[in-house]
Amino acid sequence: MVFTNQESKDLSRAQENPDRPGQAAHSLHRTTIALSVGAAILVLVNVAVYFSTNAALAHLSRTIARYRTVRNDLRSVSSALFVMVQSRTPLSPEKRSLFRGYQVQAVAALSSMQTTTRLLLANEAKNIRALNALFVYASIQNIEAILRETPPAGTPVIPPALSSRMHGLILSIHRQVGAREKILRERELLLHHRRVLVLDGSFLLFLALLGSFMLLERRSIGFLKTLEFEVDLTKKLLITSDVIREWKEFTKNLLLQINHTFPVRFLFSLFVTSEEVVELHVFWNGAPSPEEQRHFEASIDQRVREVTGLLPEGKNLTFFHEVVASTDSPSPLSKETIVLETESLLLERPQIGGIVGVGLAGTRSDAIKKLVVRGFLVSILNVLGSVKALSLYNKEVEYFAVRDPLTRLFNQRVFWELLDYEVGRAKRHDTSFAVCVVDLDDFKRVNDTFGHTVGDRYLKEMAALLLSGTRQGDIVARYGGDEFAFVLPEVDLAGATSIVDRIREKIAMFRMDPDVPGSPPIEASVSIGIALYPDHASNAQDLFSLADRMMYKAKQSGKNTFRAPEPGEATHLHTAGQRESHLLDLVRSGQAFPYFQPFLDLSTRTVTGYEVLARLRDSEGRIVPAGEFITLVERAGLAASLDFAILEKALEQATQRGLAGKLFFNMTPFAMAAPDFANRIVETVARFPIPPDRIAFEITERQAIKNMRLVENLIRDLKSLGYAFSIDDFGAGFSSHHYLREFPVDYLKIDGPFILGAGKGNTVDFAIIHSIVSLARSLGIQTVGEGIEDQAALDVATACGVNLGQGYFVGRPGSAEAMLPSLNP
Repeated sequence: MVFTNQESKDLSRAQENPDRPGQAAHSLHRTTIALSVGAAILVLVNVAVYFSTNAALAHLSRTIARYRTVRNDLRSVSSALFVMVQSRTPLSPEKRSLFRGYQVQAVAALSSMQTTTRLLLANEAKNIRALNALFVYASIQNIEAILRETPPAGTPVIPPALSSRMHGLILSIHRQVGAREKILRERELLLHHRRVLVLDGSFLLFLALLGSFMLLERRSIGFLKTLEFEVDLTKKLLITSDVIREWKEFTKNLLLQINHTFPVRFLFSLFVTSEEVVELHVFWNGAPSPEEQRHFEASIDQRVREVTGLLPEGKNLTFFHEVVASTDSPSPLSKETIVLETESLLLERPQIGGIVGVGLAGTRSDAIKKLVVRGFLVSILNVLGSVKALSLYNKEVEYFAVRDPLTRLFNQRVFWELLDYEVGRAKRHDTSFAVCVVDLDDFKRVNDTFGHTVGDRYLKEMAALLLSGTRQGDIVARYGGDEFAFVLPEVDLAGATSIVDRIREKIAMFRMDPDVPGSPPIEASVSIGIALYPDHASNAQDLFSLADRMMYKAKQSGKNTFRAPEPGEATHLHTAGQRESHLLDLVRSGQAFPYFQPFLDLSTRTVTGYEVLARLRDSEGRIVPAGEFITLVERAGLAASLDFAILEKALEQATQRGLAGKLFFNMTPFAMAAPDFANRIVETVARFPIPPDRIAFEITERQAIKNMRLVENLIRDLKSLGYAFSIDDFGAGFSSHHYLREFPVDYLKIDGPFILGAGKGNTVDFAIIHSIVSLARSLGIQTVGEGIEDQAALDVATACGVNLGQGYFVGRPGSAEAMLPSLNP
């Protein structure tokens, strides 16, 4: 079978396979329960039949005893009647007494018969009553008549006709009793036979159940041994660094482990990636013969090609054979006695296809062996597949730890390491080298016009141009965004200028089709700053800062050019660099603090919130606004720590001061790029008595467009917790409407120049404000007017329906202690 998608799905499908030993355990358990229940029912039925048979036999015995009593009573009546019939007149007193005795005997027997026959002979009750009546008449009425009339001597006391009739009734009753007694005897015999059969059947059932349970016990023992084998095997299927490095030795040990339970001739594995040749490794349990090796190479090749999508088109397998020395290697077997069992998987990410298999001594009809083999093959497949995936992942991690994932150039961290190394090398060898900082001119226009896909392609092609324009051994890195940097070892300023000119010539010839109908090819230009070691600076930080400043000077000179420091300029810039270093040291030491600028509700003219701004105090005691150091902080990689420090301090001061209303925090894209950004926000806010619904985060439109997917996920995660979001400088970029469609924001901060222009009577700015307010109102979003510097700007913002206002006319930024609960200008 073939598994696809993530490796976890492979595991899941393997576990759900009905042939897995876990399912076999359930089947064995169900079989045992069913057999036990069936045995219990049969035993109960046999016991019930046995006791019912005994009860029936007891009842028959009592019935037969009653019939014997009836027969004895008939004999008694018959003998009494015989004597009485022989009696003749005259009767002497002795004979009369004897006659009376027989008469009593007959009456007693008839009375007993009448009592018994009501239970036994319901159909003959009439004959019994008739016999009793005749006997009473013959033995009593005739005697009385003889005593009264004195008949002639020799006259029978009981008339012959009467005695004949009584004898007939006695014979009829005797025959009926005999017939019934015979039937009862036959039934008694049948019940005896049934009881014997029940006993014999119970014994045979006991033997059958004993045999079944012995078979189940044998199967259970085999299953437990199988489980023990799988448990022992699973203990060995642990992925460690040693396994990743020495996976072949790991596979050999697995082969020996499996061979202890199942005779294994060989084990093979194949994993195919997009970047490797197709190598199949066969691990033999004992050295194979050349014929055996060729035969199974063909069999394995055929099996591999049966797995759709595993082997790339036109690829041939390359076999590598390794012999495992085993003390219990199987004796040579014919090819027909070796069964090939395989399992395979196909993963989409990382792109890996794999198959493992074993050659077992046995037949395909051995289902239990096949079940267990499939189980451990799936386990081995997943482990070896994971080892391969981890190997690829480790290679990628090692690669992208030093490379930019988009351009494949060195990343910023490695650039600084190599720059420090080059400074040390140049000092040791007394050589010079140049540092160049390159910025792509108007890259934002490419991104905004054609989208991020075209922008990414543009960056990759520019990186390739830079790489082709430098020399082998030069260090080229993507420093961040649309900015690149490279180090040119062992060059002077003239040599560096020559290389920069060559790069600019290549870029001047650059044309890229944006794949947009009707759009002309995209052209490119760059602004480059150059700094030389040791002429301009003697350490890595100063060199880079100087080259960076030169790059900005090139941009200010009209772009599409390069700049290097003029004589004496480096000293001046070094002084500015020292100030920048001082500001960065203040940030690093945690000396940044928050200022609060109020928001005014334009309808009620009351303060409803504050924007939190970062500030520093320099060595001269001057308050430094964020605009003077935020770019430095971002370039130094300190933006995230600064944002979280300001967040924590602002929440603490707002709590102490008791500031009411919503707090708006500026968050840089560098902070949002941190993987634990949302968690740190939640943990920080949770330490203060300010609920999430009083906190909003401001993101500039430019930042959002550069980090579209990141910002989208971030906003949705934090909004679900109650936080609000504001778009800063709305309208200043080119993707406003697309941005609104993507992100569920709560506030739009209208860019200040629109407010100021409208306040000065600019009708275009007034119309833009009106349209933004109308759009926001239709989407249920509040608007904030920035740059309210005078009464005219305040009136225009109010007239346009802007919800909140911000600016020096509303309130200047200040410390928490300087803020008032409300402000009415």
